Amino acid sequence: MSVIGLKQLIAESNWQGKAVGLITGYGEELGAPEVYQNDRVFVHMFLATDNNKAVERKLAALEKSRPSGSA
Repeated sequence: MSVIGLKQLIAESNWQGKAVGLITGYGEELGAPEVYQNDRVFVHMFLATDNNKAVERKLAALEKSRPSGSA
């Protein structure tokens, strides 16, 4: 699935009519967990041949910083 396909899938999801939106960070460097609020969902798409170690470490830090009980 392409980035455009993912954006369309999310835009057409059950969020219609609710106070949510989609902001694309394609190519944007991930920040430290403290720069994000608890209203974010991160989707990381990559090829198996990509070197993702740095991004995976940052995503793991974001996961650890998530409050208990949040999805």
